[in-house]
Amino acid sequence: MICTVGPGSGSSSESRIPVGSLQQRWFNPRVTSTISSISVSPNGSIIATELGNGGPPVVHLYHRYDGLTRERSKYKIIQRDDEETLWSSAANTFLESSGAELAAGMTGKVELWTAKESEWDLRVFRHLKGDAFSMDWLAPTSLAIGQRNGFISLWDTRSNGSALRLRHPSNVIGLRCANSNNIVACGIEDALAMYDLRMPRVGKPGRWLPQSQPVVRYAYTNKFTPHRGFDIHRKLGIVAAVDENNVVQMYSLQTGASMFPQTAKKTHPSMMVSHGHPIPCVQFVDIGDGEDFLAVSQGDGLVTLRWDGSDNDEEHDLGA
Repeated sequence: MICTVGPGSGSSSESRIPVGSLQQRWFNPRVTSTISSISVSPNGSIIATELGNGGPPVVHLYHRYDGLTRERSKYKIIQRDDEETLWSSAANTFLESSGAELAAGMTGKVELWTAKESEWDLRVFRHLKGDAFSMDWLAPTSLAIGQRNGFISLWDTRSNGSALRLRHPSNVIGLRCANSNNIVACGIEDALAMYDLRMPRVGKPGRWLPQSQPVVRYAYTNKFTPHRGFDIHRKLGIVAAVDENNVVQMYSLQTGASMFPQTAKKTHPSMMVSHGHPIPCVQFVDIGDGEDFLAVSQGDGLVTLRWDGSDNDEEHDLGA
């Protein structure tokens, strides 16, 4: 079964997602502190970072098998000696054949690690005025960074220069680049929006940088709760964001509309509710052949969500 959101079936701006039977699989990565971020390397391996509360933070790599991770394929690729908080990470997906790079966001700085074979080395770092809560690669040498203070900056890793480009109305707990021009940022105060870097329109005035005017706003609700998971699926045009009720909600990337509106809740329920643990990160993972799963962190574990392939020819249009 496929659910579509957009102005009409067949439109280039519609979003499609299977909403048939949802399969869940629990995976215990055996970490010592809360998982703070999940990213996917160009070869499909999952990289998970620990927050580091109570000890030095660690970056783990899990090789993928048939779209799901196996515990015995875990490696510690970065073991820090200090006790800095590791808020976020982003694997450079532009470097599919020329090595591996991983950006790590911390308190007041961002580090860039590179790998040759199995060895990871710190190549360069950049100090910030705020904490790097989220990040994503805009280009092979351009990293977009979302900070606690609401600023979104671009870091040129080649020249080590940076510039403030946007200002979100709240802290940027999640950030993804939809394409080379558009950035989607998520935060508290119901702030989930898409911005256009080509025309960062001015909204409310600010002390250093005026608030930016978004081109798309999403029907997202989260007044006060920080560190809620967020990701986008560029090909399908889907936004996944954890709301204030700890529910993974889905939105159309192009229109901002909920993919599970109130009128359809009985037949198209929300993705997932976590009653015991908050969900600090979610990540779409492409397993090839047109299949995907959603990796969701809960406490010290991961849940992988997949849809079965039944009734794939049937479509339901939920409107814009």
